[in-house]
Amino acid sequence: MGLNISAGRTLQEEGSLDARNDDKIVKYMKDVINGDNVDVSREDDEDPFFVLDLKDVEKKHHLWKQEFPNVQPFYAVKCNSNRRVLEMLAILGAGFDCASKAELQQVLDLGVQPNRIIYAHPCKAKSHLMFAKENDVRLMTFDNEDELVKIKEVFPKARLVLRIWAEDTTAVFPLSVKFGCQLHEVHHLLKAAKKLDLTVEGISFHVGSGSGDPESYYTAIQDARTAYDIGNRIGHDLRMIDIGGGFPGKESSSVPFQKFSAAARRAITKYFPESDIQNPRIIGEPGTFYVQSAFSLAVCVIGKRDLLKNPFLDPKDENWNSIDLSETPEVAYYINSNVYSSFKDAKLMDTVFDVEVLKSSNINGNKRSSILWGNTTSGFDCVRRHCQLPELEEGDWLLFRDMGAYAMAISSKYSGFKLPICYTLQKDE
Repeated sequence: MGLNISAGRTLQEEGSLDARNDDKIVKYMKDVINGDNVDVSREDDEDPFFVLDLKDVEKKHHLWKQEFPNVQPFYAVKCNSNRRVLEMLAILGAGFDCASKAELQQVLDLGVQPNRIIYAHPCKAKSHLMFAKENDVRLMTFDNEDELVKIKEVFPKARLVLRIWAEDTTAVFPLSVKFGCQLHEVHHLLKAAKKLDLTVEGISFHVGSGSGDPESYYTAIQDARTAYDIGNRIGHDLRMIDIGGGFPGKESSSVPFQKFSAAARRAITKYFPESDIQNPRIIGEPGTFYVQSAFSLAVCVIGKRDLLKNPFLDPKDENWNSIDLSETPEVAYYINSNVYSSFKDAKLMDTVFDVEVLKSSNINGNKRSSILWGNTTSGFDCVRRHCQLPELEEGDWLLFRDMGAYAMAISSKYSGFKLPICYTLQKDE
C-alpha cells in the first residue's frame, strides 16, 4: 500500500534540524546491544547491526536545496534502497533515479507518481523496458543507436534523455568507460532519434562515482550545453539537463560537497542562465550524498590473536607495564562482518573507515597497533590494517560511521554469514 505523498511537504514542523546525532547513535546502539528499547531482536546477541539516523537524511535534503535551489534531486535508489530512506525522500518531494524493474517497482509501491522517476540506465533489458511502459515511467536515458531501436520497438512514447560522455580522472569509478556518447556522436544519435520519431527532451551525464574534482562538473555542463544546442537545431524540443551524481556524503570528505555544488552552479549560471529563452529544467541524481553519513554500523569482536601473549612476555610479570607497546607486533581482532558483506564497498572504493570503540570491558586506555579481520576464512578478508585501538576482548563492540553508501546494496552472504539488520533512530529520539 502506498504512502500518502505530497511532493514538497517537509518534516520541519516536527523539530528543527541540528547537528548529527552522534551521542544519540551511540546511546541507541548500546541499548540494542543490551536488548533495551528495540522492537526487533537479533538472532544472536553478537550479530552486527546498522542504525539509520533519519534526521541526517532530512538534513542532507535541506543542504541540497540550499546549495542547488533550482536543481531537483532524483535520489539514486541503487545506492541504498532502505524503505525508510525512500519514504522520507518521497515525502520531502524528491524524485528517484531507478536502474531496474525491481527499483521501479519499489518506488512505485510507495505511491510515487511515474513522472517523479527517471529510468537512468542507458542499456535496458526488454522485459524491464516493458515494465516501465506498463507503469507509464516514460523518462529514460540512452547513449547508442541500438538502444533507440529497442525503445522504438517496445516503448515508442518514452521521453528520452541522451547521456553524453563525461570524465573525472580522479573518480574512483570513472563511468565514462562504460556509458556516455562522445560529443562528435551527438548529432548522429539525435538525428537517428528524429528519424525514428522518438521524443528526446534532455541531456545527461555522470562524471563518475567518488569524484574528486569539482571542475569536472563545470566541464560536463559546458559539454551538455553543446549537446543541448545540437538537439534543438535538429528539431528536438530539449528542455532538461541531468547533472548526475558522484557528490560526497560525509563531512570528512577530502573535497567537501560545497565545492562541487559551487562549481556546478557556476557552470549552470554561465551555460544555462535563467534569462535564456530555452532555460531548461535541471535535475541531479545524488545517492551517496544523501545516505553515506546517515548509517552507522556496530560490529562485535568475536576473536583475538595476540602475539604478545607468549612465554617470554607474561602480563603478570612486573616488567609488563614497561613494555613499549608501539614497538610490539600488531594484535589481530576478528569481527563479525567482512569485506564481502558490509565492508565490500570499502574495498571497491579503496576507502579506509575510521573505527571507534563502542563498548569495551577494558578500562586500560593504552593503545596498540591493531588489525581487523572479517569473519570469513578468506585471506583477502581484512577490514582494516594498522589502526590504533585500546586493548579489546571478545564480546567488545566497535563502531563504523558513514556506512550508508552501497554498504548494504552490494553485500553478500558469503560463507553463510547473515547480513546485519538495520534499526532506525527516530526523529524524536
